[in-house]
Amino acid sequence: MIKKYVYLGRFSPFHLGHERLLKASIRHFGADNCLVIIASSSSLNKRTPYSFEARQKMIQGIFPTVEILPLPDAQPELEFFDGSTNGVWLDQIEALA
Repeated sequence: MIKKYVYLGRFSPFHLGHERLLKASIRHFGADNCLVIIASSSSLNKRTPYSFEARQKMIQGIFPTVEILPLPDAQPELEFFDGSTNGVWLDQIEALA
């Protein structure tokens, strides 16, 4: 079984705090064992003003060898989340595994 360190976030934008945590993870686990999952990959609104592709490029510009996968919103039209779709997100994360 292959184990990966998963870093899940919206990364809208990918900032220095995100960068520091991912750098530490790569030092500890290795780049090949790190997986970044960009949540809200299907959303584009005030809360998520960058497309999946733009956020992916932000991360790849610093970490070109880290694997990055999208995680779409269950209800991309929602600008604010009430927790009602948490189960759907967990199912999607398990499917990625």
